[in-house]
Amino acid sequence: MINGFLQFLKKQKLAINMAKADMLFLLYHLPSFHRALIIARFFVKKSPLKPARRIENYINSHPNSLGALCATTLALSYGVKPPHRLERNLKGDIVAKQAMSQEDFLLGEKLVPDLVSTNSKLDESYLLNLLELNSDMRLYGAEFSEIQNFAAGCEGNLKLSIDWQQTTSEKLFIVFPEEIKAVETLSLAEQQNLSRLFFYMLYRKCYLILDWNSVLCNSKEEVSWLDFSVIRNISKQQQYYAFQNVINEIKPQNAEECNIKRAIDLLKLYCPAVDIKDITKHYATPLLAEFKTHDENWENKNKSYLHDLKAKDGHLRIEEKSNKIFSRLKSKTPSQTKKTSIYYWGPLLIAAFLLYYFL
Repeated sequence: MINGFLQFLKKQKLAINMAKADMLFLLYHLPSFHRALIIARFFVKKSPLKPARRIENYINSHPNSLGALCATTLALSYGVKPPHRLERNLKGDIVAKQAMSQEDFLLGEKLVPDLVSTNSKLDESYLLNLLELNSDMRLYGAEFSEIQNFAAGCEGNLKLSIDWQQTTSEKLFIVFPEEIKAVETLSLAEQQNLSRLFFYMLYRKCYLILDWNSVLCNSKEEVSWLDFSVIRNISKQQQYYAFQNVINEIKPQNAEECNIKRAIDLLKLYCPAVDIKDITKHYATPLLAEFKTHDENWENKNKSYLHDLKAKDGHLRIEEKSNKIFSRLKSKTPSQTKKTSIYYWGPLLIAAFLLYYFL
């Protein structure tokens, strides 16, 4: 009971903060906030700004909050452009990212089931992993380092390293050897590099990078991600869906495919001048050309043989004529066995009779 009351207080606090920023509309569709909204409505401060602008101001003022973390994911899932983030200049050995508070983490765990229940495009396990990744910067740093290692083989990748001596669970230190910009608007060369890097990671390394809110760029127009999420070990089936979504705009059928579509939609927002169909064909075609199940391959190779046997489903069937022949052979077996026995026992009986008669 006490734990439930504390959870209510956390939700009430969030609702009041949203009300003060005139963003209470974001909580209307969440069943678990219905009681909290009763009190929160008394704290509403009307803003002359448009809803999108209010959200952007709040996120840029609270960059490490739960709202900022989920903003891109939720916006794309509801068919809305993600909020704009402030451009940043990064240089030296600095704190590049900070962990979300434990209070926001616990609140996020309670909110995720609510969000998923109201939007089938959201993936509960993915959202929980996103919270965990951003609750400890050592975990985030390990993911960042692994992506950097895997992306090293791709042209146009911006190489960065983590200062592990200073990095803690609360703060991530990254070494920026030159001035790096975190931006939303990219040049044509940067768009091309980002597209190549995205599909290189997806098809060559089985990593889906998604829900980033800006892109890191240097003077050579090399690119990378800082604030991002990731789904690793993407299957061949998921890679195939990504290919079909880009080429044929196939709609997603489940939450996993919604994750992929959301990532591709975000890439299109950042790379409007690039034909991503050509890039995805370059990276995907060699891998997906033989994308067929074992059964399909077997059937194609043996199609003519199976047709002759009238066994299109792969099960061998003996024709009626063959069955009759087999039956005749079977019916002859006893007589053959009998005949063989006479030839075998006959000489023995004669020999026994002669021995008995003459001895």
